Amino acid sequence: MTYDSGDVDLLGFEKGETLMERKDKLEEDFRELNLLQNRINDLKSNETKIQVLPESYKDSIKKTLQQRLCQLSANVFQVEE
Repeated sequence: MTYDSGDVDLLGFEKGETLMERKDKLEEDFRELNLLQNRINDLKSNETKIQVLPESYKDSIKKTLQQRLCQLSANVFQVEE
């Protein structure tokens, strides 16, 4: 059981992902978002213009933002159900 959200570990008897799988996924999401935040902070502190960034760097930021938007949309849809 988690004390901050009320989730209970059903020892694999959950429908879908287990509590541990969801926690691991959430931790990975936080790591990914922290990396994105650090990249953006680096750009701000160096006053780097986005036009001069390597395409791979821009693609990585874009991909992360798209993934988070898709996940957020899926979560909103799930809550509405």
